[in-house]
Amino acid sequence: MRYDFLSPKWRQDPYPLYAWLRENEPAHWNETWGGWLLTRYADVSGALRDPRLSLGGGVAALFGRMPAERLQRFAFLRRHLDLWMGSLDTENHLRIRRVFQDGFRPHFLAELRTEVAAISDRLIADLKYRPQIDVVNDFAYPLSAITMATFIGAPYEDWQKFRGWADVLNRFLGYGFFTDEVLEHTQDTVIEMSDYFERLLHDIAATGSTRGLLAHVRAGALTTEEIIASCVVLLFGGYETTATAIGSCVHALKSRTEAWPRIGDAQDDLNAAVEETMRFEAPIQMVRRCAVVDIEYGERDIKAGDVVWLVLGSANRDPAVFEDPDAFSLRRGANRHLAFGFGSHLCVGTALSRMEAAAAISALSRALPSLSLASETVEWHRNPTSRSLVALPAIVADHAVSPAA
Repeated sequence: MRYDFLSPKWRQDPYPLYAWLRENEPAHWNETWGGWLLTRYADVSGALRDPRLSLGGGVAALFGRMPAERLQRFAFLRRHLDLWMGSLDTENHLRIRRVFQDGFRPHFLAELRTEVAAISDRLIADLKYRPQIDVVNDFAYPLSAITMATFIGAPYEDWQKFRGWADVLNRFLGYGFFTDEVLEHTQDTVIEMSDYFERLLHDIAATGSTRGLLAHVRAGALTTEEIIASCVVLLFGGYETTATAIGSCVHALKSRTEAWPRIGDAQDDLNAAVEETMRFEAPIQMVRRCAVVDIEYGERDIKAGDVVWLVLGSANRDPAVFEDPDAFSLRRGANRHLAFGFGSHLCVGTALSRMEAAAAISALSRALPSLSLASETVEWHRNPTSRSLVALPAIVADHAVSPAA
């Protein structure tokens, strides 16, 4: 068995490899990734809440082998990544998380859901006049970028910037090794984003705006640097994960169920579809940790300082937890998937992502009940740490003729 996570074959369908690893090498050392891959649900869920595995250590491991001159060259990027919520261990993670938590309260999300529905309707108003659309690039990504701009409190017209920045971060975070060109491009992008959010914070304070998440962040609770770093990670996480989930959900519903025409008006099925998509095609396939002390997982000795990759996409297909795990089912019931993490590091944007994906699928299904996939085959991005469609061409069988035609 070859363990090539970068080959087109495995990126198109990594699940046979995951199954083999779960059965034969649940803790597998991979030279390409310079670390251990954990693939069983019990190990991954345990590792997600194991204090012996550090989030911050993962960033340290990323830069740890750099010579001093190169490390200095990318010092800004290193400092920025150190401040991400996903890089911070428990105490600092919870401190920053508490400041941003209010933006994810039910009343705040209920107001945002109305805006997401309106954004969806505006995008669909144009798409329904086309005989064929790309669900991913014409709908899911623009919707997610516009929603994140609205959520954070940025001007609506800046959504194109958000999309471009998130694409750069996705390419950077998707691999465990980097060329200087990739690091330079990422650092330049992070500097540009930091300048943007610093200006946005100033504008919000100067105008007294009450729109969006940043208007509700308590002054003095965090440093400006911490707020900016959190904005960057929220933008990337909220944009990429949700857009990916929308595309994957439409694909699964159309290719594996007969539920599409009615899903928009069946709330229970809609919620089940979103959860099952998160399990079936986890948007984030693997996350990095670093061992603080010597530990054992999967009957392997993992040394302090070793990088450990938690393969969420494999854990979510583990037959020890999920019956018929390779089937997409709206009747799965209790769905204990790990797509959003686990425990104290459960993704802070979980409720937002669920709400946005459900609102988007509902709007698209109700407006385009006869939508059909243009092809039985699809192409997935080769990014090994995430699972996202390159495109999803679909036929609008009953498309209308534009009044302007």
